[in-house]
Amino acid sequence: MSKPAEGGLLERDDVLSQLNDALRSAANGVGRLVLLSGEAGVGKTSVIQGFVSGLSGRERVLIGSCDPLTTPRPLGPLVDVAGHMGPLLKKALDQTLAGAEVHGLFGSVLADLNAPGRMSILVIEDAHWADEATLDLLRFLAYRTEHVPVLILVS
Repeated sequence: MSKPAEGGLLERDDVLSQLNDALRSAANGVGRLVLLSGEAGVGKTSVIQGFVSGLSGRERVLIGSCDPLTTPRPLGPLVDVAGHMGPLLKKALDQTLAGAEVHGLFGSVLADLNAPGRMSILVIEDAHWADEATLDLLRFLAYRTEHVPVLILVS
């Protein structure tokens, strides 16, 4: 049996090491999207919490969740974190939720994550409950974060 890793997690040293490698890459301007997968109850959220608790505090951590609803909240994880992002993003989100196309919102998210002098970690929990717009946002970001100082964690 292995000893507890950061945050008291058992047998998670390899996962935390890979997340730290992805964090270093993102801090150097090469963004990463990491998918944490596994059966329900396996500890994905615990790994994320352990990883986040071990951060230096210089990073902006944004944590949003998808909820197990019959009708998913539109852009639920983004609604969760919008208050910690810039006013242009909040305005674009409000416009999108009022019926505007999502493309302007997606550009605003990318611009906010690419703000100079700031490293961001965007966590999207329970993506299997995501609405289509949230999944489209993840696809959009996956193709565009190569030169953005962001680590996107999706469980």
